[in-house]
Amino acid sequence: EDVSFFNERTGLAGVLDGVGGWKKLDPEADARKFAEILAKHISDSVENQGLDGLRIQLSVALDFAVNQVKGSSTVSLAMLRESDGYLVGLNIGDSSVMVFRGTQLVFSTQPGQFKFGYPHQVGTNHPLKGEILQEFSFQVKPGDWVALMTDGVTDNLWPSEIAEVIESNQSLSTFGGFLYV
Repeated sequence: EDVSFFNERTGLAGVLDGVGGWKKLDPEADARKFAEILAKHISDSVENQGLDGLRIQLSVALDFAVNQVKGSSTVSLAMLRESDGYLVGLNIGDSSVMVFRGTQLVFSTQPGQFKFGYPHQVGTNHPLKGEILQEFSFQVKPGDWVALMTDGVTDNLWPSEIAEVIESNQSLSTFGGFLYV
């Protein structure tokens, strides 16, 4: 139920993880489709406007997605602001944005959850609220790796192990300086 994207025009990268528990509540719900619709709408509509633009477009995309299919998703978005070298973005839930300088983890979003096994999320019955939205701004340097990942990675690998994978594997999927693991 994971979805990732990179918009070359705006430099926006995202990873979303559709919350799978919906099928138990409603057989018509589709967490993967919800995450896909949300990702496409965010990717297609965001301009390089920084955090304010990301927040607004996420809200617009969320309004669109909840009218298409029932579901919810975690969301991690990151955009390199080339004017000053800052990585800006937002994170909802237990997906992550990490920045590695060599093998050193120099920045990471923090997982958000209502309780264990119940990550912060947006979607049907889960509106966008400020208390679940983690915004970030971090100055990156040439050679840094920006990695976006769902909890499927962070639940199974320590940051040092993720760094080892980045350092040793030349076949990783990269888009515009972003890495999806």
